[in-house]
Amino acid sequence: LLQEQSSNSPNSMIGCFKTAISACDKCGASDATLALKDQLRTIISVGEVEPDEINNNRAVELQSLNQEISVDAPIGKMGTRLKPMGILPKSQGGREARSIVSPIAFDGTLSLNSVVIETGRTHQIRVHMASVLGCPLAGDRTYNRDDPIQRAERCMLHARELTLPHPTTGAMLTITCPPPPDFAALAETIRDASVQ
Repeated sequence: LLQEQSSNSPNSMIGCFKTAISACDKCGASDATLALKDQLRTIISVGEVEPDEINNNRAVELQSLNQEISVDAPIGKMGTRLKPMGILPKSQGGREARSIVSPIAFDGTLSLNSVVIETGRTHQIRVHMASVLGCPLAGDRTYNRDDPIQRAERCMLHARELTLPHPTTGAMLTITCPPPPDFAALAETIRDASVQ
């Protein structure tokens, strides 16, 4: 899974931290919340950004999170062709959706992440990354339409491993698949340039 950061400015970094803090609070990840708040205070204290500019941004810089992020946000049909799925309260037809995002590497613009989904909703990873964490997938033109930065010709999402019950015996099967060349090349570039 490759996530794209739309801006490298200090101001966008503040929005990233604020969104990550909010997501961690909602998910009960108190250690991650405290670590992010400390990093945010440090950025503001060294003058990289003005405190009154903090509310102007949305994306999440996953490179600052050296641990799992649990996302628990219901997903439902939005009723539009441009954005078919989105975060929707259960009272409006949203269905439970849980994802665990683990940052692997970050090159200053893109991050490489491992995502485990506990539920299997349509476009779950794409919706959780874009709508909850503010980090749309690189090349995702459905949930990242407004971002002019497109570093990939296609959505950079790959199912490396699937575990599911056999349809007749019920025995658990694990199926693995190496990433296609374009994904593997971009992932390697991110790993090589990673700031972590």
